[in-house]
Amino acid sequence: MQRVFGQYRLLERIGTGGMAEVYRARREGQIFFSRRMGRRKFSREVAVKLILPHLSMDESFRELFSREAHLASLLDHPNIVDIQDYGHLDRVDFIVMEYVKGVDLRRILKGLSSGESLPLSESICILYRVARGLAFAHGQTDPVDAPAGIIHCDLSPHNILISSEGEIKIADFGIARAVQQDLTRTGTLRGKAPYMSPEQVEGRPLDHRSDLFSLGSMAYQMFTGRHPFTRPSDAGTLAAVRDALLQPLTPAPGIPEDLVDLVHSLLERDPDRRPTDAAAVAATLEPFLDAQSERELADRVRRELPSMTDDPEPLPTAATLPRPRSSRLPASAAILAMIAVSVWVLTRPVVPETAVPMGKNLAVPTATVAPADRETFAGEGAGREASAFLNIRTEPPGAEISIDGEFVGRSPVRTGQPAGDKGVTIEASLYGYRSETRAIGLETGPAEVAIDMVLLPTSTVRIGAVPWAEVVYRGESLGYTPLTLTGIPVGNRKFLLRNEAMGLSREVTLLVRSGGANMIYEDLQGPLDGTN
Repeated sequence: MQRVFGQYRLLERIGTGGMAEVYRARREGQIFFSRRMGRRKFSREVAVKLILPHLSMDESFRELFSREAHLASLLDHPNIVDIQDYGHLDRVDFIVMEYVKGVDLRRILKGLSSGESLPLSESICILYRVARGLAFAHGQTDPVDAPAGIIHCDLSPHNILISSEGEIKIADFGIARAVQQDLTRTGTLRGKAPYMSPEQVEGRPLDHRSDLFSLGSMAYQMFTGRHPFTRPSDAGTLAAVRDALLQPLTPAPGIPEDLVDLVHSLLERDPDRRPTDAAAVAATLEPFLDAQSERELADRVRRELPSMTDDPEPLPTAATLPRPRSSRLPASAAILAMIAVSVWVLTRPVVPETAVPMGKNLAVPTATVAPADRETFAGEGAGREASAFLNIRTEPPGAEISIDGEFVGRSPVRTGQPAGDKGVTIEASLYGYRSETRAIGLETGPAEVAIDMVLLPTSTVRIGAVPWAEVVYRGESLGYTPLTLTGIPVGNRKFLLRNEAMGLSREVTLLVRSGGANMIYEDLQGPLDGTN
């Protein structure tokens, strides 16, 4: 089941992360005539990145995203993924990039045996090409020749793409920077902790030298087969990055001393002691390049690539249903939710926590079902005639639908009601929106029930803890205390505070009020008092 998104036909999902989902897609354009092939339609394969709904609904993020995506679209370099389009469609921000048929560096490194390092020639080739791309991006200027200040902020093996032809390209310039600025604005620490720089961990201002530290982390990992800062816990990893605590490299057989010195300089805690720029890094690496390394990388990528079909038909995913936050449904529940579009959903899946119902005291509107042909009701009480079928839609889609207290699926959903039922109560709930209730009077025939969900007001929550704690909200780690969160819907909200290093954990429920002082300050070693 392919999905059309504007002028792009989404063919298959090829990646997902904390900020977006990426699809291999086909851009279809004007029809033209070819003497050899006759009537043809222009078509080009691209990669479409759909920003997750909870980011697309944040106006501050959207402004940052638009500005950074524009800057990134100006980067025309063979070692940077080309950005071809960006914008906002169907309440989703998107960015269109060239499609690189290959794999990311993370996958290549994961394919190595424990403790095995990437061949030196291939490592040098990757680092050199990445440094060239960084040098180009960091060196961009604005119309008055002032530095444009383009930095990546999330440089890691996930964002280094290697094609089946041995091309090496940096992905995600623009979006990573926009997310980093948005998280800095809200006081949230987020990212791939092992590849952060000390200044990122400490929340200090960033410049191009932050990317150089991340490049050093990748270089160390490729040369040794182990990461310099990874520790058993996230907190330990962040502390190691913050203090640049690593086991020094020693010149190993085949690794020149100049390269060892380069890695150590890239991983200096003080940015002033790192190389001046990425061009200097590339210049140090260039004498060690091997002409055969790109071919060897291409062979490695081809071995990693799975067999591909031209037009796979994946099921739609969470990104196709815009809503404030991904609901993290189990796979079985997600599939059931899709089947509910066209068939009856009578199996109850496990569903995540939903927004606290806010509209219970409102008058309940009623609706009447128009007559139509009788159909058979399938489900509990099978064999009885169905007096009506309900086609339930919500705006936005993806709301959990319950009928008389029984969960039947996520909107849009179609369900039958048995003969003899005089009416039902429909409830729709979606995180970030007020729960809605409709009383439907049943007569023989189908009904179209449309429910417009109303956004809840949001507010700011400030969280502190003694000792420090990681903050988990709706199953997602948001960072470490002290922490300021914006855009939290009003109502009772549960936060998990945990300090794995000390074995401490506590769940706190806070009644978030609009415009109020919403604060949590928890002594994790103190008694439970149940108040906040």
